[in-house]
Amino acid sequence: MAEKMMNVAIVLLAGVLVLCAATTESDNVALRGKATQSSLLMGKWSAFSLAYNAIDGNRNADLKKGSCTHTVVETNPWWRVDLLKPYKVASVTITNRGDCCPERINGAEIHIGNSLENNGNSNALCGTVSAILSGGTITFQCAGMMGRYVNILLRGHGKILSLLAASFSTFKSTELCRTMGVHGLTSYMEDNRKQFFKELRLRNTTLIIDGCSLFFRLYFTSGLDQQHGGDYDSFADLVRRFFEALFACNIRPIVVLDGGIDYTDKKFATLKQRAQSKIKDAHNLSRGVRGSVLPLLTSDVFKQVLSSLQVPFIQCVFEADWEIACLANQWNCGVLTMDSDFYIFDLKGGYLPSGFFQWSNVRVCRKTSEKYISALHFSIDRFCTRFNCMNKELLPLFAAIAGNDYTDLRAMETFFSRVNFPQSAQPGHSRTQVRIDGLLRWLARFPGPEDAMDEVLRVLGGGAHSTIRALLYSGMQEYKLSHSNLARFFTDGAMVANLPEPVRALPERIVLEMCRGRLPAFVINVLVLQRTMLGVQVENCRLPSSHTASLQVRQVLYGLLLEGKRTILQGRTDQQGKTVNPTDSNSLYCVQEFDRQDLDLRGSPIQAILPSPLRQLPLENLNKVPLPVRLRVLLESLRVDESIATAVPPHLSLPVCVTCYWLTSSKPKPDLHMLQALLLGMVYGEMCRLRVSQRGPAAGYQGLRALCERLGRLRVNRGERKGPDLDVAHAYSQWQSCLWMGFYLNQLLCRPLPEPECTWLYSGTFVHRAVREMRAGSTPETLLAGPPLPAQLYSDIQRAVWRCVGADFFAPSAKKKKRGRRPARQDQGRRKGGGAAERPPSTQGMVNRFSLLVCEDEDDDKA
Repeated sequence: MAEKMMNVAIVLLAGVLVLCAATTESDNVALRGKATQSSLLMGKWSAFSLAYNAIDGNRNADLKKGSCTHTVVETNPWWRVDLLKPYKVASVTITNRGDCCPERINGAEIHIGNSLENNGNSNALCGTVSAILSGGTITFQCAGMMGRYVNILLRGHGKILSLLAASFSTFKSTELCRTMGVHGLTSYMEDNRKQFFKELRLRNTTLIIDGCSLFFRLYFTSGLDQQHGGDYDSFADLVRRFFEALFACNIRPIVVLDGGIDYTDKKFATLKQRAQSKIKDAHNLSRGVRGSVLPLLTSDVFKQVLSSLQVPFIQCVFEADWEIACLANQWNCGVLTMDSDFYIFDLKGGYLPSGFFQWSNVRVCRKTSEKYISALHFSIDRFCTRFNCMNKELLPLFAAIAGNDYTDLRAMETFFSRVNFPQSAQPGHSRTQVRIDGLLRWLARFPGPEDAMDEVLRVLGGGAHSTIRALLYSGMQEYKLSHSNLARFFTDGAMVANLPEPVRALPERIVLEMCRGRLPAFVINVLVLQRTMLGVQVENCRLPSSHTASLQVRQVLYGLLLEGKRTILQGRTDQQGKTVNPTDSNSLYCVQEFDRQDLDLRGSPIQAILPSPLRQLPLENLNKVPLPVRLRVLLESLRVDESIATAVPPHLSLPVCVTCYWLTSSKPKPDLHMLQALLLGMVYGEMCRLRVSQRGPAAGYQGLRALCERLGRLRVNRGERKGPDLDVAHAYSQWQSCLWMGFYLNQLLCRPLPEPECTWLYSGTFVHRAVREMRAGSTPETLLAGPPLPAQLYSDIQRAVWRCVGADFFAPSAKKKKRGRRPARQDQGRRKGGGAAERPPSTQGMVNRFSLLVCEDEDDDKA
């Protein structure tokens, strides 16, 4: 049964209750549900006040139109819908009615669960409405809360509960956040939450936060756009509101982010499977079908918001789970995440699943007037008492047997088929949960893990005992905690301790900059593994990957990094004690990229390009290279002249240069409307940025707010998200890939151009709608009518682009003359880059010192 459970996002309009999918509108399960309420308004309005009216699809706000529910004046009125089977609820958004009585909704509680005890009003609480202005909106995060019944309860005497409409749309996500940890354990714990969790009022404390888990959950459970490349401004606002809620409760957040791919390759097969699943999801989203894909720049936006809020954070060298657990134990703090591995770690401060962390509903303690956040708290000690005071050292063995990211569950299928588990008093809903419960009860009979492991091997019988014992022991070791390697980074800004050998050899400046989030984890993947996975985007899967457009920029990145690696390896000895000669290995100058080809994940070797000005310069000293040299490398990689970068405000220089590069590198070539909409989106973002900051030349313009609101209404509405225009989606995916790599190259070169705020550069729902408006006859000038500042900024950006590509770039003639482009020097030819087909030509002004080397790839099918 649990395998069939779907995720639901609920939007309550008070009086309006509307339920909709977290990403795309789809199957409305409320239309098949059964609604009831505590009472019915009597008299001539009774026929207009039925409980069913909330799920009939009629959203007319007038009670007399028969679209509303209405109770009598009573004590604790409630409304309930039976969805006929359990669903997972993602979020609840409440928008108050705007015609009258906004105070009536104050104090309304949203309950979700499977019990009809007390008419369902005793089910788990998702959130409580404190107050909403007339026409105002508030969102409650209920992600992961499971239930068949959704109740709206208004406690107190002399209350009236009136709802306008209710519709429930299902969202079946292959990855609500990240499917990580012990298989099936999260659902098992959530279904037994009353036994395993304790309610907690969180305030006045330090909280260790799994950063990647957090930004996945915030994005996927808030109905933000995925089909059109993302709405980064809306996401950034959500992140800010999350941390402001923590600050209000005097909760000090410490954020720990994942870094590069694990150098031991223990999880690489799992990562490839997830990437393949993302390709399928992206393809589904491109056709208007359900899916789950994180927009490309989400993590970069997240880190920039953390920096702006001065939230302490670190980007780990590799995966963060173990480091998070060690740091939390050393500081005796709780951990906020959604990774089920944290049900296994023995944490002194316990584990707070983010699905039950009600940050959007900050409450006030009546006695102390202190603000707090309601949460559920899990501790190993409390959990083990439910299983005959089980030895908690058995839990890592349980995880290894049940199957996690490091052990292969299939190796234990014989064991599960032979062992007789004790019968559970409360069996799970699914075969997986029954197995989890039985395994826990079976393990509880043993005094410790060694005895239990011996019995596992006895049940299995046969040979290969040493192999299975080693596999289980290896899985158990992942949960063995020690002293934190991160503590001194946060207290003293010191270098992370006990780095693994492959990282210890890297320049300290590079590692420290990555830990500070000023370099991407992408750098570690290239330096240590010479391998990277390119992000999946919603694009036209019949065309080559959108990342083809940014190939040249990546090649320069690889050249800078691998030349640095060559210098590091020079003179070192290998594991056999032989001196390493980097020139002996052709593959040293290649990076294996994993990217989409058709609908499959494929690896291909990409050859590096080394910019001639930086030849033989150590990687650790890039920050000492004169600024003009670093700027030249960046601009030549993007094929633009310095005059382009200086023609616009400094913080927009990089996006504008990237846009010029995108126009000449993308296939198919973007059309004029796509460019106009993209530039319009930049201007819209810049005006929103100035409006939020209340500074700069925009502060004096009274019409700026009205302009921002008018442009904001251009966004594609949720109800219109039936599948994007694939040509537009592919073009903008190429632009995001170019910006992504241009952003990283600028970071590696120590920011010769000011780093832009990614939050304001791209809104997918805005630019897609703007393209439609342009094609329908609108012009940027008409859409920007109002204060002169936005129109002037648009003109400056457009003029810079024309200067680079030529004003006749979009002219139909094939013989049009290109203007403003730096001519290639005669001594510099072009060569074909390695990798996928239809790669753009190499960067002008670059010398590839590795051009005679051949990339080797084990998976290459060519003879």
